[in-house]
Amino acid sequence: MKRLIYILLFFACAMPLGGQNRTQNGALTGQKKYPLLNYFELACPEPAVVSEWKDVKGVQISWGSVDSSYAKTSVPVSKVVKALRLDAWRGETVMAQALVWSAKSAPDVTFSLDLPFSAETGYVRYNPDPDVIDTFPRSLDLQPMTCQPVWLAISIPRDASPGTYRGKLTVRSGAEVAGVLSLAVKVDARILPDPSRWRDVPDMIPNPWSVARYYHLAEWKTEYTEAWSPEHFENMRPLMERLSSAGMRKIYVPESDLGLKTTDAYRPMTVRLERLDGTSAEYADVRDAWIAFMRSCGFDGPVVTLTEARDKLQYCSWPAEVILDGRASSAHPDDAFLVYPGNRPSVRWMLLLRDLQNNQKKFAGR
Repeated sequence: MKRLIYILLFFACAMPLGGQNRTQNGALTGQKKYPLLNYFELACPEPAVVSEWKDVKGVQISWGSVDSSYAKTSVPVSKVVKALRLDAWRGETVMAQALVWSAKSAPDVTFSLDLPFSAETGYVRYNPDPDVIDTFPRSLDLQPMTCQPVWLAISIPRDASPGTYRGKLTVRSGAEVAGVLSLAVKVDARILPDPSRWRDVPDMIPNPWSVARYYHLAEWKTEYTEAWSPEHFENMRPLMERLSSAGMRKIYVPESDLGLKTTDAYRPMTVRLERLDGTSAEYADVRDAWIAFMRSCGFDGPVVTLTEARDKLQYCSWPAEVILDGRASSAHPDDAFLVYPGNRPSVRWMLLLRDLQNNQKKFAGR
């Protein structure tokens, strides 16, 4: 009996602490806290129906719709679409979604886009819905009877020549080509206004405390001790530059919790914080540093002091373990976000960007 206890204690001590982490929704993650680069998705609660996959031979690929959400364990389409045409103005970002699925496992699935434009691309990962556009992995292993969407956000230069540009998306499993999809982008002569001139852009409030908490900066002494260190600003920069690229110009400075019950409470930019050693420090320059930082990220609009924000979108108010499970608990119903840690965009962000661009086209036509 004593030997059994020693064995159990050994395995308990050897078990990675990350395996004990939970999402805010209560699920065990089985991995380290707050993964940033590599992670694995939580188990899918809906198992595949074997009979649905019995006629699927090899790795299949098709164009899908950016307006459709594809279940992880279902055959995504009944009719394969091999060719797609997108229409774009110069200066616009256009979206496409490709689908890869297989009844059997397919290791080392990669994709490459051959098109004369730059593009932000990634695997659409499940969270538990397909929403995280993961731009980090070079490849993913496709599990049996699963679908893996791929997202393409193609940016058309403002000085591009009008005309039709043709390319292809090639999907491989290891060294073997699984299939090729053709893509054409018809570029119009009209030019989308620069984001600095966009109209009717919704207010989106960034949460710097969520960023600092998720990146768990080494110099922090407690979870909510705000360091406002150079590393903190460095981690925020790509997130804020993305927000600026969608036409946001105002700089919001919170002076309260904004009336929001989020995972990471908003706080005044000038506060006195207690350290564990009993000393305190007042970061009186945080407000000015925040404003200067946002200016450097492209925010050239007015500075707005906020005491509440119930009518505004929250940009990066992340629940715990947000990459793995974006659902907040009932104690935090107001958590919201449009971008994930590591500056991963969400599908929701991409669709919002598309709608904003379409609105600017309407304004330009008046």
